[in-house]
Order: sequence, then C-alpha cells, then structure tokens
Amino acid sequence: MTGDRKMEGLAAAVDRFNTHYVYVVDNDVSSWPECFAEDGGYHVLTKDSASEDLPAGFLFFERKPQLIDRINALLNASIYPKANLRHLIGACKIHEATGDRIKATAPFVVYESREQEVPSVYATGQYEDEFIRNEGGELLLLSRRCALDNDIVRTMMALPL
Repeated sequence: MTGDRKMEGLAAAVDRFNTHYVYVVDNDVSSWPECFAEDGGYHVLTKDSASEDLPAGFLFFERKPQLIDRINALLNASIYPKANLRHLIGACKIHEATGDRIKATAPFVVYESREQEVPSVYATGQYEDEFIRNEGGELLLLSRRCALDNDIVRTMMALPL
C-alpha cells in the first residue's frame, strides 16, 4: 500500500471508530469504557491547557478501571439534571502512525437538549487521540484528550464528551 493510500485507510478506520464512539456516548453510555485500552486515559481540558501541556482541566482518568467507576457512579449513584447530549464529529487528521499506534485529531461539537428548553451548544473542541490496535486489529483509545474551545461548561460535566 502506498503512503497516501495507507494514510487514507488509517483515516477511514479512525473515522469509523469515532462514529462508533459518538453513537455509544449518545445512546449506550454504559459501553463507553469499551472504547478504551486497559491503560487508556481520558482527559477533558481547555485548548490552552492542552497546547501548553498544562495539567489543569475538568476531568482526568488515567486507566480504564477509572472510566468504568465513572460510568457506574453516573448510572447508579449520581444525581444530575436530565439532559441529552448529541455529539457531532468531523473528519480526522492523522498526525503519526507507527507500528500499531496512530495519533490523530478530530473536531467535535456537542449539543445539549433538555425538556422544554431550546437545544444549545454544550461544548466545542478537538479530540487529540492516540489509538492502539488490539489483538483483533480493532482500534482502541490509548489516550483521548478533549481540548475544549470554551473554558467553562454550563452544568456539571456528567456525561462523556
């Protein structure tokens, strides 16, 4: 496979993964941790913090068990205002691909809908991802940084971005 065709194939695989990811967070959030490798991390921070590699942010989870705990608490213990989030994600850009790892970015926007309210933009930003292929060849997130364009969110950030 030529270099351009290989990159196109990788971009298509990442875009398929991202389509699945936003379906899961919008429709089956209990399956969200399955999108991550065992040592996969998830961070939500501002784009300024991301660009300067600063640790300040909204959420930091370093491993999949922490993501599972987050979802269990969300589904079974947390009380938060009922809202529906709808994620839209743009096409990815592959930045690096070596061995079984891929580094990519993709823009996103998340809308929030509540009963008897006009839907509003909840967050915009960019996913900064590192993927790894599992033994079956499927992509899993080794790291997802959600670099937000906004530095505040309207409500408690209960659901994943």
